[in-house]
Amino acid sequence: MEPKPEQAAAQSEELPHVLVFPAPYHGHATPLFSLAAALATHGLHITILVLPCLPSLSAFMASASSRLLPISFLSLPAPAPAPAPHSPDLHTIIHSLSLLSDPIRRLILDLPSPPTALISDMFLGFTEPLARSFSIPRFTFYPSGAYATSIFHSIWLNNPPEPTTEPTGPIEPTSSSSTITISDVPSAPSFEFGQLSGLFVRYKRAERSIPLDPAWASVRDCWLWNIESHGRVLNTFADAEGEFLSHLGPVEQAGRVWAVGPLHMLAESGTEGEGLARAEEWLKGRAEGSVVYVCFGTMASFNQDQVGAMAMSFSYGSSSTERDRK
Repeated sequence: MEPKPEQAAAQSEELPHVLVFPAPYHGHATPLFSLAAALATHGLHITILVLPCLPSLSAFMASASSRLLPISFLSLPAPAPAPAPHSPDLHTIIHSLSLLSDPIRRLILDLPSPPTALISDMFLGFTEPLARSFSIPRFTFYPSGAYATSIFHSIWLNNPPEPTTEPTGPIEPTSSSSTITISDVPSAPSFEFGQLSGLFVRYKRAERSIPLDPAWASVRDCWLWNIESHGRVLNTFADAEGEFLSHLGPVEQAGRVWAVGPLHMLAESGTEGEGLARAEEWLKGRAEGSVVYVCFGTMASFNQDQVGAMAMSFSYGSSSTERDRK
């Protein structure tokens, strides 16, 4: 039998209390909402710090209320500039979010039940020293996989120099001079410098200026604080990325690592099993090597024409492969 609302409220005050702080982007907030709901069904009281621009919030609040989950919401002031989807100025957004530290501190001090932990998005690294000031552990939430996270950690921690394209002597540099090898990540992947995280590439450009722009300093600090967090929570699973999950734990001498994905499968209706069964049935009906898995960044967005063009290109590629086999 489901508890009554007043019973749920009373019970929530007795539960371990976890603060959850999503980043204001759909690909970041939605999976963290799913995680928050799952934690709330396993004996935790959740308080979500809410920004005015937080996507999918209304639907999640309605769902949490209808399910009588021990989830409450605290409103934060809007940062300036306000986050905009697909903004090329992500560094200024990260900086503006970091300026919310004092308002968040005041909200935490006013809570009737002190928090026992904080889970915050990877764009919110400034919450690491904030959590330490309250002597509570902070867990960094990564909405994407362990492979990318391993590379992000390496480049921000080691800060490799930007390869020069200028002659350094009598011999012109070859094209390989722009290659960066991430030697401390399993398999030591190599990339052209421009293929690295766009945020990091732009940071290296900004690093040429002295003093460093405060917004870019906030970005650098954000990632370094993420690396120092008590633990990492990733939207992935061990069968797919076990090697990189292991790397993010003991190899980096960091806190514990939790693989909690794919979080979109934590459906409320209980039909996630049916969806998984249908997906498995479909995959089993495909020939080996005939299925292409495509993954875009958490802030990617495409219109109908772009999706159609991608589908056509994959269709053409698969047809060409089939002809080659014959």
